[in-house]
Amino acid sequence: MVKPICLFISTLLLFLLNNFCVLAQSPPLSQHPIALQLLKQGTQKMYNYEFATAQYHFEQAEKLLPEHPAVPMLRAVLLYWQNLPLHETNPQLPKVAALLKKSILQAQAMQKKDKKDVEGVFFELVSRSIMMQHYAKVGQSMKALAEAKDMYGLLKQGFDLLDTYNEFYFSTGLYNYYREAYPDEKPFYKPFMWLFHSGDKLLGLKQLEYASRHCTITQTQAYFFLTHIYLSYEKNVHKSIGYAKDLTVLFPKNRYFLNRYIETLLLAKQYETALPLVQQLLKETSHENYTVLITNIQMGILEEKRNKNLVAAKTYYQNALLFAKPFGNTGKHQQAYCYLGLSRIAAQENKPKEAKELRKKAEELAEYQYIFRFE
Repeated sequence: MVKPICLFISTLLLFLLNNFCVLAQSPPLSQHPIALQLLKQGTQKMYNYEFATAQYHFEQAEKLLPEHPAVPMLRAVLLYWQNLPLHETNPQLPKVAALLKKSILQAQAMQKKDKKDVEGVFFELVSRSIMMQHYAKVGQSMKALAEAKDMYGLLKQGFDLLDTYNEFYFSTGLYNYYREAYPDEKPFYKPFMWLFHSGDKLLGLKQLEYASRHCTITQTQAYFFLTHIYLSYEKNVHKSIGYAKDLTVLFPKNRYFLNRYIETLLLAKQYETALPLVQQLLKETSHENYTVLITNIQMGILEEKRNKNLVAAKTYYQNALLFAKPFGNTGKHQQAYCYLGLSRIAAQENKPKEAKELRKKAEELAEYQYIFRFE
């Protein structure tokens, strides 16, 4: 139910959150160990939804490195997490865009001094990747492709670092997998794939699994994307559960990761394990309307599948549809969940015409086909 990443290169979104640390061996970050530590600590706090503490760490780092692209980039990502999902009408969106542009300009300034400046290349790459991820998510496909074209040369430079930094197994694995898998899932992008070097899905999975076992900095991101890949592409929900659970142990306050874990449990029909986790979310106080939306869907599934209470399930699904409206394109996948649930209920109520119409709505809105495994 959590909105998946929408374009294969945009999978770099979570990669950026910690991976800048692999560059600590090259100046200027290596020359500022205190700033580097502040950035690392702030990133961990951000993952765990301790946003105020993360903001403090980033502000202190900016005092030490006012011209370094890492700080505005991470501040942009912090706003992203604070306002998850960052839909097209969110008032924070211009602030995020401004911070990313600042990071890109600072990264380009580093490259003007040295074309092979590893940090300059890296931070321009990841800042552009976030911009592309957003364009893809809100349905601006051509803008997303334009960003992809601009940053592809930067991405290729990262391939050459695989033997130098084992953390790059993560980014290389993502590219190898999504380069082949994403256009199969989203045929719109197939005509544009000639622009990009061929990938290898099997090799990509091996590289990601290596990162989840052996990498320190990118381990969290590897867990996240393996959860998504095995759920959405490889159709192996039980493998997905393991990676999703690991994330909730590492970051117990992260509701995004917890919702993802619950989703995998519900798909696997592990309702008794999922129920107390949903109840935990319902008790928490949160400014995130998105969490309320998702818990209504989760409760609808539990009432329908576990308790066989179709009246209660219908109410939850209908409420979730109302919560989804303000999120625009970002809420479409959640609406698909609701329409699919209402379709199943209509079928049980011997209303075949209504069930067919509702299922058609779900098919039109669904981001990925795995939600139809509930049938």
